[in-house]
Formats: sequence, structure tokens, C-alpha cells
Amino acid sequence: MHVFRYSVEIAALLALVAALPTTAGTQVPAADLVVDGGKIYTVDQPHSVVETLAIRGGKIIFTGSSTDSK
Repeated sequence: MHVFRYSVEIAALLALVAALPTTAGTQVPAADLVVDGGKIYTVDQPHSVVETLAIRGGKIIFTGSSTDSK
């Protein structure tokens, strides 16, 4: 009886793990627009200057250096 109970618990645990969302092997959708190699002034608190800006669906999804975007 104990073996059956443990088997059911392990099966339930495996089902829960399989249902968890993962990022491994998933592709991130491409940006609609990428501006690279420029001097982009942001309006964040420290007024950062970045080299790269990516936009998808009308929203900024990335700002940073050219090396960070690859």
C-alpha cells in the first residue's frame, strides 16, 4: 500500500513540474525596430545615455549598450 501511495505522490509531483512555465528553448519575439550605434538620451532618473534601443508592439523593450543587445 505504501508503494502505491508514493507512486501517486511522485506522479503528482512530476505533473506539477511539467506544468511549470520554462524559458529554456523558447524564442523571444523579434523587435519591430532596433536603433543601434547612436547616442540615445533617456528620461529615467539618472538621465542615462544608451547606444541601443529596441521597440516591439509600440513599447520599449530594451535599452543599453551595443554589446548587451547581442
